[in-house]
Amino acid sequence: MVWTFRAALVGALLAGSAILCEPALAQRWPEGGRDPGQVPGHVPGRNGNPTTVTAPKHDNKGRPESLSRLTCEAKPDRVFVVHAQGSECIAIYPSPSPVAGAPTVIYFHGDLTAREVQVDGFTGAYLQRAQQALAAIAGREQASFVFVARPGVLGSSGNHGARWQLKEMLSMNAAIDAIKTRLGLTTIALAGQSGGSTIAAALLTLGRRDVTCAVFGSGALLLAETVSHLRDASGASPIGLDMLRRLYFDPSERISGIAQQPGRRIFVLGDPIDTRTPFDLQRRFAGRLTAFGHHAVTVEVTARGNGMHNVAHLTLPVAAKCARGIGDADIIQSLAPPQTGRSDANPASSSTQHDPAPASSNGEPEPFEPL
Repeated sequence: MVWTFRAALVGALLAGSAILCEPALAQRWPEGGRDPGQVPGHVPGRNGNPTTVTAPKHDNKGRPESLSRLTCEAKPDRVFVVHAQGSECIAIYPSPSPVAGAPTVIYFHGDLTAREVQVDGFTGAYLQRAQQALAAIAGREQASFVFVARPGVLGSSGNHGARWQLKEMLSMNAAIDAIKTRLGLTTIALAGQSGGSTIAAALLTLGRRDVTCAVFGSGALLLAETVSHLRDASGASPIGLDMLRRLYFDPSERISGIAQQPGRRIFVLGDPIDTRTPFDLQRRFAGRLTAFGHHAVTVEVTARGNGMHNVAHLTLPVAAKCARGIGDADIIQSLAPPQTGRSDANPASSSTQHDPAPASSNGEPEPFEPL
């Protein structure tokens, strides 16, 4: 009974807040428009009336690659991971290394909608654009990138409808270990967009000591409060913050788990008019990091796309620059865009109040909307 209520509530939350990239879309995953790992349940709706929802199970039935290392790693761009909550087959897409010994940035993409992943050719087109963009940034920034597909999408086994929970974080944490072993890495930088930033932040709270830099772009970093914001915006039934924190792996509630690591730098990038992950919540997360003694810099930037939410085209270069040892002031200056007439924010301003600099001579970054 306890599990049934918890599973039903998770499904309702995903239906209400849906995902960070499209809050109004209820989640129904592939195979007949519904995740085969979902089960019906009920949660209280508005005015106490029950609402029928579907909720994700956390199992790997019918996915042999998630249960067998041999089957999973028969494909060269897969790593098999095992942890306390099970196993998964995670797809990874490394960019070519521009120079020997270049630092490596591991990137976690944002949430995807069920509507998107069911479009014919979506996965192939998304990955092609992502790899092209990563290759271009790698050459310009002299760094290597590894694009990690989150559970349930873009080649990885699992259920994307069960994201933001402990199992996803453990799968991504184990994937980093596998990537390091395969590529012979000792240290890494982390970068994320939206829900991918939630993962990157969560990995720090698990105590990793091999991260030299972490860059969170438009992150759901105070996750419970972000989900509550999305539910309010979509008119979904309200759920208390305490319940949300029990259901989801909220990095902001686990900052004490982040290892004290001299030299590690954390950047929080966001647009003050982001409608999906409020910038104030991102700034508050950075403030909590600082209060715990960690080096964290918040930078206001100009995002792209619907909702002014996409900053991956900025997050990845920042992660590369940080991993190469470029100083904070120069990194902040590199984020100053050409004047666009926006008066709602102070692009490339930060908690350290460095003066903005002219646009980089490298020109406009490659389109990065897929990420």
